[in-house]
Amino acid sequence: MKTSIVNRLRLLLLIPLIVILVLSAILWTFNLRELNNYSDEMSVLLEKRNQLRLLQHAFEGEVSELRGFMAIRNEAFLASIDARKEETFKRLKTYSNLPLTEKERTFIKEIERDIHIYNDEYVPHGIKLAKAVNYQTISQLANGDGLTKFVNSIRSRLEVQMEEHTQELSYAQVVHKNFIIYSLGGFLTVLLFIVGLSFWVTTRFGREIGQPLHKLTNSAQRLSEGEYEPVTLLDRNDELGQLAQAFNQMIKDIEEKETDLLSQNQELTAHQEELYAQQLELEEAIEKLTEKENMLMRRNQLSTSLTTDIEVGNMLSKALDSLLLLTHSHTGAAIILDEKIEGRIASCGLSTEQIDKLLNHLYSGMSGRAIQEKSVHTLERPALAEEQAHHDAYPVHDLYIPLLNREGDVMAILILTRLSGIAFSPANIDETQALARQISLAIENAVSYSKTQRAYSINQAILDSALEGIALIGTSGEMLAVNHAWCEMYGLEKPEDIAHISPNSLNTKIRQRLKYPDDVFSFYYRALAGELDETEELTFEMVEPSYRVMKMYHQRVASEHGDTLGWIIVTRDITREYEVDQMKSEFVSTVSHELRTPLSSILGFVEIMLQRKITPDKQMRYLNTIYKEARRLTNLINDFLDVQRMESGKQEYIKKSIRLGNIVQDVIQLQQTSSHHIVFQQMTEKDVIMADCEKIQQVITNLLSNAIKYSPGGGTITVTVDACATRPQDVCLHIQDEGLGIPEEAIPRLFEKFYRVDNSDRRKIGGTGLGLAICAEIVKAHNGLIHVHSKLGEGSTFTVSIPTSIGEAPLSEPKSRPCSLPPSQPQAAVTQENQEFIGHILIVEDDESLRTYLSEELGNSLLRRGIEIKSVSNGEKALQSIEQIPPLLLILDIMLGEGKDGWEILKEMKRTEKLHSIPVVISSALEEKEKGYGYGISDYLIKPYPAEKLTSTVWNLLQQTNQEGHVFIPEEKEKEEKGE
Repeated sequence: MKTSIVNRLRLLLLIPLIVILVLSAILWTFNLRELNNYSDEMSVLLEKRNQLRLLQHAFEGEVSELRGFMAIRNEAFLASIDARKEETFKRLKTYSNLPLTEKERTFIKEIERDIHIYNDEYVPHGIKLAKAVNYQTISQLANGDGLTKFVNSIRSRLEVQMEEHTQELSYAQVVHKNFIIYSLGGFLTVLLFIVGLSFWVTTRFGREIGQPLHKLTNSAQRLSEGEYEPVTLLDRNDELGQLAQAFNQMIKDIEEKETDLLSQNQELTAHQEELYAQQLELEEAIEKLTEKENMLMRRNQLSTSLTTDIEVGNMLSKALDSLLLLTHSHTGAAIILDEKIEGRIASCGLSTEQIDKLLNHLYSGMSGRAIQEKSVHTLERPALAEEQAHHDAYPVHDLYIPLLNREGDVMAILILTRLSGIAFSPANIDETQALARQISLAIENAVSYSKTQRAYSINQAILDSALEGIALIGTSGEMLAVNHAWCEMYGLEKPEDIAHISPNSLNTKIRQRLKYPDDVFSFYYRALAGELDETEELTFEMVEPSYRVMKMYHQRVASEHGDTLGWIIVTRDITREYEVDQMKSEFVSTVSHELRTPLSSILGFVEIMLQRKITPDKQMRYLNTIYKEARRLTNLINDFLDVQRMESGKQEYIKKSIRLGNIVQDVIQLQQTSSHHIVFQQMTEKDVIMADCEKIQQVITNLLSNAIKYSPGGGTITVTVDACATRPQDVCLHIQDEGLGIPEEAIPRLFEKFYRVDNSDRRKIGGTGLGLAICAEIVKAHNGLIHVHSKLGEGSTFTVSIPTSIGEAPLSEPKSRPCSLPPSQPQAAVTQENQEFIGHILIVEDDESLRTYLSEELGNSLLRRGIEIKSVSNGEKALQSIEQIPPLLLILDIMLGEGKDGWEILKEMKRTEKLHSIPVVISSALEEKEKGYGYGISDYLIKPYPAEKLTSTVWNLLQQTNQEGHVFIPEEKEKEEKGE
């Protein structure tokens, strides 16, 4: 008996499979071993080369750091040398631990020996020579003693060894490549063997199994064609033989039952046709039910979205999408007519251009008709160009549905479009109208909610932007709402926390922050009880988290009918106002003292001189004292005026290139005292700055006088001009004293106006608290910085930094002349000239005493030259005098009391041709030089000024042959003055 087909097939397949597995295992094992060997060899060679490269890099770094130290002797290089040295020996050790050949071990030992020699001999010797600044020996060490040759020897050996490792890597790659070629040859051989073996198996299988199966297939084919021919081969005892016998038996059974099957088939066919008809009816019913179910589901989704979504834009979009599905429309838009509503437009399938066109014609055409008539309208029209991509031949049907609010007014409109050519049926329209009423109600609610939320957001934003802490209290005393400022004041993180904190916890938080909490709570409860008038306020103090002075007041909130709805309690931070009031009170006391003290001295000495006969020496001493006290009053008033001009932004600065060192030396000469030793140090020649000379002199004078004033025990004051360390483009002025020093807590407020350190020692010294504030403003106007470093009891150092100028100071500038002094003495100028003039000088001044003084001063010098001095007290007389007889020169005050002021006189002179060339010198207490020079004046003197300065200015102008002081007003300025 033969083996079964399955067993023979298994045997035929098993033999080739075993052969394939054995050959594959042999080839895989061989390749894997070779690959591991190659990988290990490559890793070792790469690591060797890499470690040598890192060793070379570390050694080169060490050499470079040594050269850097020998070149510039920077101590930072020594630390770098140690780090490089440590890295070098670390790389030596790493390389030595690798699997090395005997040659490589000899090489690395030699390198390690030479590097030890370098570090133990050359490095210490080089450092020692560098510290001794022995460059000749360093050069010999580098060249003559062979340091460079020694380093190059190490470097070249490292490079040769790295090259050898590179060659070994290349050789290993070539060997591995050859192995891969041989391995591929073996693999191809095995593959050819497998192909041949497979061919043999296939041929054997086809001969034993394929041919009998082919005969069975032919018999089965003939059976399917109705020929009942038995299989003739089959003298086999295997499965194929059994299959043939079963096939022949099946043929006999088919022949016997064929007739029965034909009759039964006819009956089944008739029954099947009946079932098919029933199936069609069921499918139609299911389709209708499904459509109704989907419609109900979409209506439910629409209802859900309308009831759950309160955002207008989202509600419109969802309502539009639902209507498009329910009505089988393709495109559409939903538009709320109120343009103030955010998100009032929703669309589907429409471009931006289509929406804009729809909005522009919303109140015209069919949409306008629907809005006007408040009824649904349909429209059949040809497809537009952008709609023809869907169906070119079909007409387009539009449905316009107005949405009415509770009052019956149209508040929105729905526009639905079908592109399929199918018109909207009356059922569609009725159903859409029913849904529209539901949508209208939901949209109206959403719009109302949106407006309410917007109003709430605006009110909350207004409350949160208020600096005052605002709390809304209910009629039962409960906290309803607070703003951010209130939370910050009383210790809550955010306004929402007020709804979650208990009254006891809130009271505890508030009490912890108040100095006298009982007073605050008493005011609070009395206000809620109606016991306080709404004009009553409470001022109290907070101590946490910082000290603050607060003011609390309340206001009743009433309804339209006058019923109390609650209370608003407002807390305002008045700390700054309180401090300002304190400073103002102190300032008034200080100024009263500072004004009355010199006035008392002046009045006292004047009374003595008027009532007694005194010697000329005493008279001169008294006059000097009066002059000094008058200058003191002048400086005090100038400080007030400077502060006012700086605060109003009217302070003018006339900047030019000056040398800071020269100005400092001028001020020092004027400030020298017997009790203080002032030392000046000029540490840089780059001290040219672009600045207003007089203002910079004022800063230096204030700082130096403060250093003297607040060093009552004397000592040394050091004034240094140096380059700034933190701002290289600036020049710094340091003024250091050995005086009282400043408390640390007072330094942040030191440059505030009216601020004075609260200390009895300083109160005795006096002062208005304006000097440093003026200094800070002047320095700021010059793009500079001012700061102070002080230690209480040891003195202070004030530092001013100002940007240097790109150019140089003029070479002709005197080295030691204060910028406020005139270049020459007027009397000398008058006596040196014998020129005589014919004419007069007109003084326009409303103050009689000053008018007399100026006339006397100019008359003493100019009457002998034939110049008459005339004066008037107001603008009208001045213009009348000028027009009758033009003066040689006009001295003009700006503020002239009633009538025309100085600016109006200048404008009148501009309008008269013959008055253009008259030189004009303004003599005024107002600092408006820029405006004055804009009118074309010759000079601008600010009161008070030395009398000789006026005389010198007038005399110099009179001597000019070509007058440049004519009055000129630019056209733009003239138009501004006319208000055009």
